[in-house]
Amino acid sequence: MFFTRKRILTFSGYFIIILAIRIFSSFPELVERYYSTGIYVYLSKLQRAVTGIFPFSLGDIFYGIVIIWVIRKLVKILWNFNEIRASPRSYLSRVAWKIFNAGCIIYIWFNISWGLNYNRPSLMEEFAHPVTHPEKEDLVELMEFLHNRMTEDFDDAVTGRNALNDNRYIYKEAAKAFNKLALEEPEYAYSPASLKTSLYSYAGNYLGFTGYYNPFSGEAQVNTSIPEFARPFVACHEIAHQLGRAKENEANFTGFRAAISSEIPAFRYSAYFDMYFYSRRILYRMDTLLVRSLDEKMHPGVKEDYNRLTEFHSSYKNPVEAVIDRLYGRYLQANQQPSGKESYAEGVLLLLSWRKSL
Repeated sequence: MFFTRKRILTFSGYFIIILAIRIFSSFPELVERYYSTGIYVYLSKLQRAVTGIFPFSLGDIFYGIVIIWVIRKLVKILWNFNEIRASPRSYLSRVAWKIFNAGCIIYIWFNISWGLNYNRPSLMEEFAHPVTHPEKEDLVELMEFLHNRMTEDFDDAVTGRNALNDNRYIYKEAAKAFNKLALEEPEYAYSPASLKTSLYSYAGNYLGFTGYYNPFSGEAQVNTSIPEFARPFVACHEIAHQLGRAKENEANFTGFRAAISSEIPAFRYSAYFDMYFYSRRILYRMDTLLVRSLDEKMHPGVKEDYNRLTEFHSSYKNPVEAVIDRLYGRYLQANQQPSGKESYAEGVLLLLSWRKSL
């Protein structure tokens, strides 16, 4: 019998908790007050204090164990296929219940440990002059500003690039950058730290990720196999996720502000570089010829870095990455980011709004 008394009680418990999460998440102001700037602040610090003790990623190990467990179960199903075929109804009933249990636990854990941050009010609401549909002139002005700053920092950034091959250096300086930003906005104080090198960096290149935040362990992971000049901005982006900026555009914007607060030229350059090319992507859709004219004025060293990064990502292109991209886009859309992966580039809109509101 599928609906036993125990299962009915368990189902009812899950239903009540999930319903409470759904209702609470429908009120952004309540999420901001009681969760994002309340419970989550202490929960996040606790997670980072525990996981920060370990030099390796506990979250990556957890994911590895899950993958091995799934493979083991699939092998077991194939091995016992004849036995399963003899009583498929009973077997499917057990499997369905286990999947339901796992799905509910993951959903509840995800939301309580971090996911509710997707439902906090948008950062855009904080600006006096929000920009939701940028004009070409605004994008050109922004790109010129970013390019000038890149050019100013380029020589010093290149001189200091060797240090970026030391992951501990990047993580230490990224934490410093956020703590400097926190002098203006205390919510971005970053302590304790739990920023790690992903154990799956090279595999991540084939899946298309440069870093990620693990909502179950509270750790931020950086793919340290990407070109060294890109790593500082990735580290700052992931810390922004840890500090409660769940949406990708907000993590990009917050990571940018932290990185340009750094005293390290390579950090500032990394942030200006990333935002410049996100701006270029948006403008390219509006006026291809205009972008090409701006490309002709680009600093040769910046152009070389762009070509290097493009070639790096192109070398790992594969059919699986396209599938992962599509699935990840759907995940973002399901979590208050209707533009999917394009939400990363929308950090430019926050940057424009911020500059107009200064």
